[in-house]
Amino acid sequence: MSLIRTFSMMLGEIDFLGTYVKPFYMTNEEEKAFLPFPLPAFFVLGLFMVLMPILLMNLLIGLAVGDIESVRRNAQLKRLAMQVILHTELERKLPQFLLERVDKIEIIEYPNDAKAKLGFIDSILRKWFGNPFSDDALDMVMDNGEDYVVTELGKAKNKLKEITHTLEVQQQLLRLIVQV
Repeated sequence: MSLIRTFSMMLGEIDFLGTYVKPFYMTNEEEKAFLPFPLPAFFVLGLFMVLMPILLMNLLIGLAVGDIESVRRNAQLKRLAMQVILHTELERKLPQFLLERVDKIEIIEYPNDAKAKLGFIDSILRKWFGNPFSDDALDMVMDNGEDYVVTELGKAKNKLKEITHTLEVQQQLLRLIVQV
């Protein structure tokens, strides 16, 4: 009884004493309250006390998650609507000559075309503050005449050309020997 009483106290609003305990222990015939089937009643009560909080909490959590998802979706739509309003208001406030320069129906991008460079100042700024892993940085390293790696690559390339020429000459000589 104490274990069931503890569970009923955790659930809160169940009148465990008045509904189950007093009728179970009443032997007095003056009071008409008695528990006719105590074992099935306590079994159903225990089953209710164990399953109902689990089911109820899962249901409430499911509802809360569904509500959060709908609120998030609604907030995202409101944010996009506010951005559209902000941009249209900004377009109204900008001068017409700026809008004519910015609003283009079609833009043609030539991927192999060199972009506009500012010259010496631009190269210095890119060297100091540029991304070291970009293609521009690699080109700048390759353009540098004092670079040790570039000179060594050039030497290796010349040596490779000499070796291939020597191999071709030896192949020609072997063909002549085989023909004789």
